[in-house]
Amino acid sequence: MSQIAEAAEVSDSTFFRLFPTKEAVVLWDGFDPLILEAFRRQPAGLGPIQALRAAFRDILTGLSAAQQSDLRERLRLLLSIPPVRATLLDQFGGPLRLLTEAVAERAGRGPDDPAVRTLVGAVLGVCLSAMFAAADDPEADAVRLIDEALARLENGLRL
Repeated sequence: MSQIAEAAEVSDSTFFRLFPTKEAVVLWDGFDPLILEAFRRQPAGLGPIQALRAAFRDILTGLSAAQQSDLRERLRLLLSIPPVRATLLDQFGGPLRLLTEAVAERAGRGPDDPAVRTLVGAVLGVCLSAMFAAADDPEADAVRLIDEALARLENGLRL
């Protein structure tokens, strides 16, 4: 981790304050606030799943080839290293809560509404499934897989 701090041109103490564990380095995700912001910008006429799909697409399709490669590598690390995967699942509550609040606000419902919680759980579930598929296939386009998964959810998850 000291080598990473050196490459980032920050002191070890600054680096360890920001990332107290090795898992925290891989888990840090700057996409959540961007996706929430993009979700809130979607037209009011879109349903929650349509708006979430559009938000994911807006943010993820804007990534450069290098950023997409970094995302693919990050997903591979997140899902293939057991301690990191366990920590990821432990930390799932934060994004779940933020997304639940945003969807509830858009739908004019409370964040404790079972329909809101179910919808958000389904969205995160299909995204997680797409991320596992992308981690399994180094040639896979993670952005396309997430968009396709959300499209299936939007269409009622018919087989």
